[in-house]
Amino acid sequence: MDPLSVSIEDLTKALVAALAEAGIKPVEPEDPDKLFTPGETAVILGISRSHLYKLRLANQWPHHMLGSEIRFSRADIEAIKASTRHEPPPPRRTRSRLK
Repeated sequence: MDPLSVSIEDLTKALVAALAEAGIKPVEPEDPDKLFTPGETAVILGISRSHLYKLRLANQWPHHMLGSEIRFSRADIEAIKASTRHEPPPPRRTRSRLK
């Protein structure tokens, strides 16, 4: 088989088969409407799940209630990140020492 005559579809099929044989699953595109559990949201924000619950109650973070279950959308997580962003303080001016 001439290497230049192989189609993109054939290469894609061969790659997917090789990855499956190695036990690697292809990554599916994420659903933009996915709702994240508190555990998933805590991982995204880099905090513990219990800390997330405390901050949600204290700060009135945006979230969705599905019955008694709490869920966070991508927009909720981005709003939380934006609301907790702090600008670094300006650099301190130091006095020059006179000798």
